Amino acid sequence: MRYLLLGACAVEGPDGRPRPPPGHKQRLLLATLLLHAPRVVSVDRLLELLWPQRAPADPTAALQIQVSRLRAFLRAAGAGEPLRSEPYGYRLAVDRGETDAGHFERLAAPARTAPAPEQALALLDGALALWRGEPYEEFADLAYFIGEATRLGQLQGEARERRVECLLALGRVAEALEACGSLVQSHPLRERPRSLQIEALYRSGRQSEALDAFEAFRQLLADELGLDPSPALRQLKLAILRHEPVPGPPAVVTAPAGLPADTPLKAAAAQAAPGGIAELGTPPVPLSTLTGRAAEIEPVAALLERVRLLGVCQVLIRVLRHRLEPHCARGDGGAPAGAAVHRAALRPAQHGALGRVRGRLGLQVPLRLLAPLHRHPRRRERRHSDDPARPRLGAGADD
Repeated sequence: MRYLLLGACAVEGPDGRPRPPPGHKQRLLLATLLLHAPRVVSVDRLLELLWPQRAPADPTAALQIQVSRLRAFLRAAGAGEPLRSEPYGYRLAVDRGETDAGHFERLAAPARTAPAPEQALALLDGALALWRGEPYEEFADLAYFIGEATRLGQLQGEARERRVECLLALGRVAEALEACGSLVQSHPLRERPRSLQIEALYRSGRQSEALDAFEAFRQLLADELGLDPSPALRQLKLAILRHEPVPGPPAVVTAPAGLPADTPLKAAAAQAAPGGIAELGTPPVPLSTLTGRAAEIEPVAALLERVRLLGVCQVLIRVLRHRLEPHCARGDGGAPAGAAVHRAALRPAQHGALGRVRGRLGLQVPLRLLAPLHRHPRRRERRHSDDPARPRLGAGADD
């Protein structure tokens, strides 16, 4: 026996056809109990839902009549006696998996992570075939059911989008384009269906229609929401204009385990995922004006080998330390190509000028200890500028 919520509230008869309860209040009572199954729904809540405007003269007796009629209907439909009386209300002794909504979620969840598009497509076809209409169709305008109906509708939209992705991955472009039509009509302001539709048009050789679809969506977003398409959708348009392959999501891999301690993680990540992004536990160091400037950093490293770290020089060196810290994990000022390098795996002495700067400055000191020292370096410089005992930054050891 299966209880049906993805459409009009009903039960599945022995012949496989939906059989709704005969009365409106019985259908509302069944939908309410299924929404909370197998938990208890209080008598007060049921009375409020069944008679929202005016309660009957004897509300308890009226509710018992509706419960009795629903029990008789379920018994005739072959469901047995799932409707139980509890001290403070009633409950349906059914599991979530006995409803079509629960069965849909059980099929759709593994389809999101299925490794093969054929496997995901089979799961999604079975899940979407359970839908007969809008969830809680007859009671969708009641505030009590709006939250659950909206959640199920969002899951259905995601499943339909995933199905189109599988069709495109399998080269079934015509089917994907047909599925996109109804998907865009159901969610006109949702970007993912539009992106899939534009991609399907482009793959079917209809480049001008794909560009027209992009422009129509851009104008719709501007008129309705005052927004622009996302960077990913704009990138798709550029690929179409350049007749390039449709850009896909970057490959995300984890660095292989068991690497020797002296193996550069940048090279390991490049071997594991050429052209992809390696997740090595730390985010990439952001680029700045110091990145890739080994020629300028080399004289600084040589100067720091000679200067005494006293007075105002000490303050300036700490400021410099703060600026150079993010770049010491990049080797000799270069940015890693497609991989985030774990700082703890790099030994500063093995990485050229920046390694020498790190070793000279002691960059292993936490930056939080340096924050008070580099907030106002000019103030500290003015205090010590007239002290002849303080060496100047440009003074060498032989001066």
